[in-house]
Amino acid sequence: MKRNDLVQRQTPFQGVTTIDVPGASIVNDKPRDEVAKWMRIGIALLVLGVGGFFLWATTAPLDEGVPVQGSITVEGERKTVQPPAGGVIAKVLVKESQDVKKGDILIELDDTQARANFELVRKTYLALRATEGRLLAEQRSAARIVFHPDLSKPDNALFARDFVEGQRQLFETRRRALEGDIGILKEAAAGQQEALKGMEAQLLSRQSQLALIREQLNGTRDMVKEGYLPRNVQLDQERMEADLTAVISDLKANIQRTERTVSELKLRAAQRREEYQREVETQLADVKRDVATYAERLVAAREDLERTVIRSPGDGQVVGLDVSTVGGVVSAGHTLMDIVPRGARMVLYARVPPQLIDSVHPGLKADVNFHGFVSQRYVTVEGEVLSVSADLVTEVPKPGQHALLPHYLARVGITPKGMKTLAGQQLQPGMPADVVIKTGERTMLTYLLRPLTQRIAVSMKEY
Repeated sequence: MKRNDLVQRQTPFQGVTTIDVPGASIVNDKPRDEVAKWMRIGIALLVLGVGGFFLWATTAPLDEGVPVQGSITVEGERKTVQPPAGGVIAKVLVKESQDVKKGDILIELDDTQARANFELVRKTYLALRATEGRLLAEQRSAARIVFHPDLSKPDNALFARDFVEGQRQLFETRRRALEGDIGILKEAAAGQQEALKGMEAQLLSRQSQLALIREQLNGTRDMVKEGYLPRNVQLDQERMEADLTAVISDLKANIQRTERTVSELKLRAAQRREEYQREVETQLADVKRDVATYAERLVAAREDLERTVIRSPGDGQVVGLDVSTVGGVVSAGHTLMDIVPRGARMVLYARVPPQLIDSVHPGLKADVNFHGFVSQRYVTVEGEVLSVSADLVTEVPKPGQHALLPHYLARVGITPKGMKTLAGQQLQPGMPADVVIKTGERTMLTYLLRPLTQRIAVSMKEY
């Protein structure tokens, strides 16, 4: 049976009105209700998500940090090997990462010139020491020479042997010459002394004869005066008296001359010894002055020779070997390598830009990111800022490196917690790392709005 369909209409201010519309069909509202339902769910989720984001952005703390770069180094124990003098490399006796002990020879420089100079100075010094020993023995009139201990040292004995023997021979020659000269003078004086004794004996004999002649002459004069003897006898005795008197006078004169000769000979002997001593004193003073000069030169020459052998300043491992070519030239003060002690504390030296230094101070925590391990590509460990340099640091780049901008140097140590995170990974000096120094906390909303607030703060100022 055919009937009219009902159409319902609802107005905002009325109830439901049923209108009979001929030919109308009944409308199904179920699909439209489903769409509205999912729209409401979507809007609710969007509002919830945005609200949750803003809630998180305004309340959840985020770490604020300063990103810098650094490298591992050994704190306070790293010893840099630098030659005090330049030279040509003769031998390189170590390799990178080789373990060495204190005093081990690392590098030998060519020592041709230094050794030649040392040998020349040493020979001159030893010759002077030998001469000094001989002159000291002559000064003291010693029977033998006592040489300086340097001449008997094992490393000097070979060079000193000829000098010692030469000075001994010269000592004996000079002593024999001196004794010969003095001996001749003494013998001459002794001969004159013997002659003097003979003349004195003759003088006594002639004086005795003269006394007898005079006694006889007195008796003869009386007898001649009385006529008992001829006058010729008296004249003969007077002539004998005169002859004896002349002989005695000659003997006395000869005795005086001989005494003067003996004195002169003794004086000449004493003068010869004095001249010898003066000569020795003069030579000894000159030699001592030269010995002092060459002793200093010998020390300097030995140091120059020792500098051609570069030794390890301590126990450790060779790091950063910067020379390997035999025949290459190195200058004084050039860094050849570093010796890093085993087990020494490792710290990071991080370069902080000047515009970020106001946020960095000792005690701040840091995230240290290593990316040089083979077993684990990226490792982040906890660190702590130990100190910050008081002024900008300007590093001189090595050959082949780019110049670094001035920066502040921050020492960052790995905390015990960070060492546990490393889990046995071995840190090596020079290993690079990215460091984020945590300077505080802020919210995401603060981070997002900071450029806007800074721009507003600047734009609201009038200049």
